[in-house]
Amino acid sequence: MSDLSGFLDPLVGVYNRESLLDSDPVGVVHALWDGGTENGEILCFLASALAYGRVSLIRAAVRDVVDRTGGNPYSFAESYTPEKGQRAFGDWKYRMNVGEDLMSLFAGFQQVYGEWGTLEAFFAAGDSPATPTIGPGLESFSERFLNLPNVSVKPVREGLPGVAWFFARPSRGSACKRLNLFLRWVVREPFPDLGLWKTVASSRLVMPVDTHVGRICRYLGLSEQRTTNWRSATAITRELAKLCPEDPVRYDWAISRLGILEECPTRVDPEVCGSCPLVSVCTAGQ
Repeated sequence: MSDLSGFLDPLVGVYNRESLLDSDPVGVVHALWDGGTENGEILCFLASALAYGRVSLIRAAVRDVVDRTGGNPYSFAESYTPEKGQRAFGDWKYRMNVGEDLMSLFAGFQQVYGEWGTLEAFFAAGDSPATPTIGPGLESFSERFLNLPNVSVKPVREGLPGVAWFFARPSRGSACKRLNLFLRWVVREPFPDLGLWKTVASSRLVMPVDTHVGRICRYLGLSEQRTTNWRSATAITRELAKLCPEDPVRYDWAISRLGILEECPTRVDPEVCGSCPLVSVCTAGQ
């Protein structure tokens, strides 16, 4: 494992650059962020919540939502009313989510900011810094948000997930990829993350694992599990913590670029794999 850091650490330097922001949903956060904590939190949440599908479609969907709030989602949340939500989001749709999901989300934001001041304070109210990972805090965050009085969790149509789609829970086996992505963005300070929160230690974050990240981590010997769930996400994180205990998810951006930029093919390609800087530590490419 000590040898692996000699391959992954240089990879962080290769991929952690501004020119690659367009390859990731966090790019639209950087493009729209005004520097304020509250707008930053909401932008990070929106971009991570909608982070399923092609990156170009995700970015367009986030821009559309922000445009519908008048360019200031925090101000929109502060003065939110059901009538205002209906006017803004009545005809909105993105894949499995519809306008009613955003209405519930912003109704919840209004209560959170009105009572707790920030999403960070709301999260911290259900978190314990003594727990090794952020899992229990994430569980509490999702459960408490979905139980806010003005949040309607019932989907408007059968077959749709409703606002609960934005609030995965470890207790249900989910890898919680999008929420772990949100937490990475708001907790970590090094680029491309924003470092908005000060109450959560980077050492407690869990890798945002999807199918591609899970596959690449198996290739690198960081996991043996083929199923993407909370167990596999925490297992990968534990292995990465051996390389960087204070910040195990520092490798997420670089590893996920390999998949997003199609530099790690789903099937072994001798031409592509042969030029990969990780080929000597990759079980698939050797």
